[in-house]
Amino acid sequence: MPLPKQLIYRERGRTREPSSSQPIKLSECGARSPVALQAIDRQYLLVAKLFLLALGSRGDVQPFVALASGLQGAGHDVVLATPEGFTKLMAGRNFTHVEVMSSPESLLGAPDDELVRTVKRHPVRELRRLLSGWFAQIDDVLAAIPDAANGADLVMWWEPLGNFGRHLAESLGVPGVAGGLNPENWASSTIPEPNFPWPPSWVPAAWSSRYVLFGHAVFLQITTSLYRSRVNRWRQDVLGLPSLARLASVADKVAQPKLRLTEVSPLVRDLPPEWQGSVVPTGYWLLPPDEGWTMPEELRAWLEDGPPPMFASMGSAVGFPAPLGPMVVEAARRAEVRLVLGSGWHRKGGLDTTKLPPHAIVVGEVPHESLFPLMAGIVHHGGGGSTATALRAGVPAVALPVFADQPYWGRRIAALGVGPDPLPAKKVTVEQLASAMRQMRDDKPMRNRAAELGTRLREEDGVGVAIREIEALLR
Repeated sequence: MPLPKQLIYRERGRTREPSSSQPIKLSECGARSPVALQAIDRQYLLVAKLFLLALGSRGDVQPFVALASGLQGAGHDVVLATPEGFTKLMAGRNFTHVEVMSSPESLLGAPDDELVRTVKRHPVRELRRLLSGWFAQIDDVLAAIPDAANGADLVMWWEPLGNFGRHLAESLGVPGVAGGLNPENWASSTIPEPNFPWPPSWVPAAWSSRYVLFGHAVFLQITTSLYRSRVNRWRQDVLGLPSLARLASVADKVAQPKLRLTEVSPLVRDLPPEWQGSVVPTGYWLLPPDEGWTMPEELRAWLEDGPPPMFASMGSAVGFPAPLGPMVVEAARRAEVRLVLGSGWHRKGGLDTTKLPPHAIVVGEVPHESLFPLMAGIVHHGGGGSTATALRAGVPAVALPVFADQPYWGRRIAALGVGPDPLPAKKVTVEQLASAMRQMRDDKPMRNRAAELGTRLREEDGVGVAIREIEALLR
């Protein structure tokens, strides 16, 4: 591993330079071996160039924005590579941001309901179109990231889409760090592979863990087969590395990360047995509240004019049925609760947000970490990021999952006793939604559990834990 460029002095978590006006250079420290350098006072930490790769939707990118900001603030030189479409999220950040592919949502090319109808009419044609577009984007990523990571002392990636980062780490000869919420390529007997059917009810409990592990093995083989030819050409022609084996279980052992971090609080779930000793649970990587955000006066007046409302948003997820928006509004009316609708309902859910009844109001993009604590309950799609923000807010939540890891997080909410059972979006009824809203408003033990968990989660420092683990690799 190449020696990092310089040393700085850090005092009680605050970075400052020594008495001179310039950082101490390695050349000024004398001819010390790496072992001798490790013996320097632990307050002298290595400053390194760190390359972070996050591919996917906002839920995949935003945790790395929080971590990159923390690492840069700790004195490191950070480069974060993401898809296009996050200019607003990156505004005012102090690290280097590079775009290495177009927005994944650009592949869809149509609103959710229209896309679903098109896929049903022409499944083979649409699958070919989506795969062709996705492979073109992957080619863009593979072409861009070697230059963006040039000179890095450590490479980190968000699993599973950013898994190409491990090959970069291997080619640079530097440590690789993998991070994620529920990485599909990390085998687990307790966290089902989100793209594989959940264990059917007829599967005996004793066989359930084997079924779940089988799902992870199937996913790993499929994804390895899809990308193998591209990755192997890239490894050989660009990185100067040997090809990967055809068998996924063998190929996956190449360029394994030196460190795995799961961006989930240990208060929310226990580590699966297969992760014990090899994965560090850090707690959530969340951005601090936007101090520059001012609540719109219309929303402020509406909130002050009645009891705390419910908040409903499906985020950036796709595949929701067209009637869902009107169903949520009607459920709030039946439950006799007020309702704040997040952005995006005009594009999904079949809701005309210009004609809402008095008990509902629509807001644009607002910082959830600032708004959620003011709510009586949260209705969301079950994504990992929305789940984390709702749990930290200390109010009950219910998930309306469709696919991927959304059913898992919906079940975790219920298992923690801080929300009703998940309601699958494609099967939910108005009365079920209304009942869940009533429960979140009226169930005092549930509300107390949610408040207590939120307090404990807000005391955690997931970014700080991750930074300490990463810096330990650089010493």
